[in-house]
Amino acid sequence: MVTTSDGPARRTSGWVYFAGAMTLMLAFFNITYGIAALVNDEWAVLAERAILLLNLTALGWTLLVIGVIQLIVGFGIMAGSTGAGVIAIVGAFLNATVNMAWLSVYPVWSLLIITLDILVIYGLIAHGDEVAV
Repeated sequence: MVTTSDGPARRTSGWVYFAGAMTLMLAFFNITYGIAALVNDEWAVLAERAILLLNLTALGWTLLVIGVIQLIVGFGIMAGSTGAGVIAIVGAFLNATVNMAWLSVYPVWSLLIITLDILVIYGLIAHGDEVAV
């Protein structure tokens, strides 16, 4: 924490920067998977009992849109924008929900993405007020 002539300054939280970096990484993953699903809708190996909530083209568009929003918001978080943090929380929740559709197809990958989304939500909710502006 740094002290200024106006009193103690707010300290910058490593959790917030972690959440920003993870949001950027999740954006990269979602954009990549979104494009892959749009270009070739047969790239996913579906098991006989797989439950997929959307077809791959719809899922591709959904991931692409979420990824682009996460990309913009990730840079906003790194810049210290409170509004970007709020949008990132909603985006991480939506991303985790969308990745629930992949649980029966790619369980390890889906759980990894959902875990990263939970860490983004935690970092921004528990430590979002610790951003130095």
